[in-house]
Amino acid sequence: VRPGDGPTERVPGGKRRLRRPIVRRLEALLAVADETASFIITGNGDVVQPEQDLIAIGSGGNYAQAAATALLNNTQLTAHEIATQSLSIAGDICVFTNHNQTVEVLDY
Repeated sequence: VRPGDGPTERVPGGKRRLRRPIVRRLEALLAVADETASFIITGNGDVVQPEQDLIAIGSGGNYAQAAATALLNNTQLTAHEIATQSLSIAGDICVFTNHNQTVEVLDY
């Protein structure tokens, strides 16, 4: 792959955008990650890389992200433990978030 031929391109403001839209109009956010980076893809095709490679989306996302950041910086918990505790805290705070959790662990 030559420089500039990847799936994303830079747009004004330092943002990244998908070269080819996946769908015409996406009414959701996609959280994508691999072993080197984490991204959020918006319905407009914008690709956002969070500062700490920590992604939280949805109605309780901000609460879960705040809890995960605190746990990440102040404990020795595993990623799975941080995810489940952060979701639980978000469920306690956000009226639109419940305590039903499904956590998928991917091994690579």
